[in-house]
Amino acid sequence: MEERKRNNLTLWVALFFVLVWGSLTHAHVGSFNDRSRMAAIESLVERGTWVIDQSPFSRTVDRILVDGHFYSDKPPVLTFIA
Repeated sequence: MEERKRNNLTLWVALFFVLVWGSLTHAHVGSFNDRSRMAAIESLVERGTWVIDQSPFSRTVDRILVDGHFYSDKPPVLTFIA
């Protein structure tokens, strides 16, 4: 009986955190920081490259020009996680 209560509590806590996480996640790209990171994510997924020239999110000031191509100036760790 006690294990069942513990399983129910675990389920409710997990559900609570999923709902909080879902409500705090946004799908729009507003700031230059968001646009730069989304450009890198989109380029990696769609083209397999860090070059953000062809990305629809590439119109941002948070980018660098290297050898004629634009790249996001954000560290890659959060891009890989996303």
